[in-house]
Amino acid sequence: MDDVYLKNVNTLDDSQLDQLIRCYWDDVRNYIFLITRNQDLVDDLTQDTFIRAFRSLDAFRGEASFKTWLLKIARNVSVSHQRSAWIKRVIPVDRLSALGNSPSAESEFFLHSNFQYIWSKVFKLPAKLREVMILDAKYGLSVKEIASILQISEGTVKSRLNRARSKMSSWLEGGFIDG
Repeated sequence: MDDVYLKNVNTLDDSQLDQLIRCYWDDVRNYIFLITRNQDLVDDLTQDTFIRAFRSLDAFRGEASFKTWLLKIARNVSVSHQRSAWIKRVIPVDRLSALGNSPSAESEFFLHSNFQYIWSKVFKLPAKLREVMILDAKYGLSVKEIASILQISEGTVKSRLNRARSKMSSWLEGGFIDG
C-alpha cells in the first residue's frame, strides 16, 4: 500500500478499508497464529484486531507504517487473550507451500521435515525471544519497528535477537535432514 495513501487512513471510504483488510489480513493472521499457536482462535483474533484498528483510526499518526501499527494491535489483542484463564495452546502444524518447479516427493519430504524442525525449535524459544525472532525473520521489521510494537528499547530488541539467534544456531547445528 502507498505510504501517502495510508497517512490519511482516517479519511478512507469503505472500499479503501476493504482494500486495507485484504492487503494486511494474512500478515496479521499469521502473526497472531505465531503468538497464540491456536488455529481455532486465529480468525476471531484477526477480526478483533481489525475492528479495534478501525475503531481507533484517528490514533494512527503515520509515524510508523500501517503494517507495524496493525501488528502492534494484533500483539495486544493476542496477549490479552492469552492472559485469560481458558486459553489452550496447541503445537503448530504448518503446511509448506512449494515454490517454483514441482520438487520430487523425496525433496518435498526433506524440505517439509526441515521446515517443521526449524519451527519446532522456534517455538521452544522463550516467548520474549521467539517474538523478536518472528518479527525480524518472518515479517522483516526493523529493530525500531519491533521496539515500537513490543514497547521496549531498541537495545533490548537487539539483545533478544542476538540471544534468539544464538540459541537457534546451537539447536540447529547438525539438526537438518539431508535430502
